[in-house]
Amino acid sequence: MSEIYRVLGKSLVRRILRALDKEAPLDIDRLSRLLGKEVEATRSFMDDLERLGLVSRSPYRLVYYLTSRGKSCLVLGAVIQGDEGIEQAMQKLSPYLPREFELLTRNVADTFLETALKGRIFQNLCVCSPWIQIEGRNRERFEKVIADSRESLGDSVKVLVITRPPDLDTDFGKKIGDTLLWLKNLGGDVSTVKKLHTKLYIAEPGPHGGTFFAVFGSENLTGASNLELGIKITNNTDLLRRLVAYFFSIFSAGKPY
Repeated sequence: MSEIYRVLGKSLVRRILRALDKEAPLDIDRLSRLLGKEVEATRSFMDDLERLGLVSRSPYRLVYYLTSRGKSCLVLGAVIQGDEGIEQAMQKLSPYLPREFELLTRNVADTFLETALKGRIFQNLCVCSPWIQIEGRNRERFEKVIADSRESLGDSVKVLVITRPPDLDTDFGKKIGDTLLWLKNLGGDVSTVKKLHTKLYIAEPGPHGGTFFAVFGSENLTGASNLELGIKITNNTDLLRRLVAYFFSIFSAGKPY
């Protein structure tokens, strides 16, 4: 933590965090101009900020976002400097404060969609389920989450899906295939893994804040009403970053659908 205090004492760092808070994502060329450095020096500088958890880098292209930790430090820094009142700062910080884990014993997948709807704006929606069948009202809810996010953040919003390859010779497999085609038409990227058993659903907030959460447990994203068990984790950044890394390790190892 002392290293973060030292880094935040640099006016250049505060400028970058403020710029990411207003304009994210910022690509490496834009950041180089802000820093007045060469691209390689800028990448080294941003790597240091990423190591401290103040910024995050897109896995798809060389652009950077402000993390919840970076946003919290930026707000607290404004309070220390007298630019922000305590009450106003607490309102800004409330979405980033850690909350208790929530035990789910029913509607595990529904909880993911309902929480995503309440949060509204997300950078990445990550779905990992061996079987995925989204129909009716759940399709409408999913489409709304994506539409609201893209209206705010544009084409940088990603829908990432990991599932088993469907058996299109069966009726159930055809329904799953239909869902995967629908997700691809929404702009989703689908990766298939034959031995997949993980059920994990993650929503990463956009650069202007929001709820960072994940749901994992025993339930596939099919809408079936079975006895299930799961856990919802909200705004616990350290654990959520590990879940995101786990998700991407599986996603990158699968085959594009």
